[in-house]
Amino acid sequence: MNYVYGATGNSPERHHIQRLQRELQQTRHAAEQKLREYETRARRAEAKAKKAYDLADKDKAELQQQVDQLKRKHLNRYRRDAREMQKLEDQNQRLTDQVDALKTKPTGPYQADLIDLLQTENRKLHQRVLSAQARAYRTTNRPRDTA
Repeated sequence: MNYVYGATGNSPERHHIQRLQRELQQTRHAAEQKLREYETRARRAEAKAKKAYDLADKDKAELQQQVDQLKRKHLNRYRRDAREMQKLEDQNQRLTDQVDALKTKPTGPYQADLIDLLQTENRKLHQRVLSAQARAYRTTNRPRDTA
């Protein structure tokens, strides 16, 4: 007990001071308890936020991986279409050269049929070239989803 000036023995002032000291101690204890609770809540909230950020980073990494995979897929498809288109153009050129060579040579009994056959084959091949070009164009100029 602290000495209180004018409060001697069991005086009412002394009892009042002791009661105030007990109330102060209880209030301090309650405040410390609340502070510990708030610190615990803050730590839990911080842990939840960290977990959410980690999950968001993981989701972002997965999405980036999917985007890269789709880019590779479309690039491979574009390259395959380009190779196919090049082969078709080469074949088309060979057939055109054969038709031109046959036209310059003297004609035989089956030469007209052969020229017609080669020209028909050339037209079919040209259609395949055009469809391959259209597919390559659609692959590279696909509208992007902005979802």
